Amino acid sequence: MGFIIVIPIGGFLFLGILGDKFFKTQPFLSLLGLIVGIVIAIYEAYYSLIPLIEDKPRISSELQSEGKNTAKKVRDKKND
Repeated sequence: MGFIIVIPIGGFLFLGILGDKFFKTQPFLSLLGLIVGIVIAIYEAYYSLIPLIEDKPRISSELQSEGKNTAKKVRDKKND
């Protein structure tokens, strides 16, 4: 996950710095490269996390009711 964020930001910032040195436009291309890198990093991180969020195992109603029964048993034991 870290590489998904670091590589676009670092790569576009590096290209921006090289472009600034070549075209002598000191902060413009560096800032543009940084902004583009951040946008791409956010995009990549978001779309790589979406499948993990959507595939979250859904608890069936049987497991939910079993959990409620277990919680009830624990409460009953504490009250005894």
